[in-house]
Amino acid sequence: MVLVSYLNQLREESDLKIEDVIHTGAERRFRPVMMTAILTLIGLAPILFASGPGSEIQKPLAAVVVAGTVTSTALILLFLAALYASMETRVKRRLERQA
Repeated sequence: MVLVSYLNQLREESDLKIEDVIHTGAERRFRPVMMTAILTLIGLAPILFASGPGSEIQKPLAAVVVAGTVTSTALILLFLAALYASMETRVKRRLERQA
């Protein structure tokens, strides 16, 4: 949501092409997305390396969350930007057909 709302804001405030909007938005939102992912990984690191009682239940859960965090970070910055461009093109074509 942070990236999409920022892309919409950039599109409204500037007269940049959609490619430039996506590039600028992804570049400017890279740090907040990475900070969130890194803090999550740092917070879960002790659970991943724990060996005490209860760790047999907590380790798999932490591993799933870490894998999801890494995957979602990549998807947010790459796939979401491509999807946004694709949807923008589709909306533009649909509006041209109606006019």
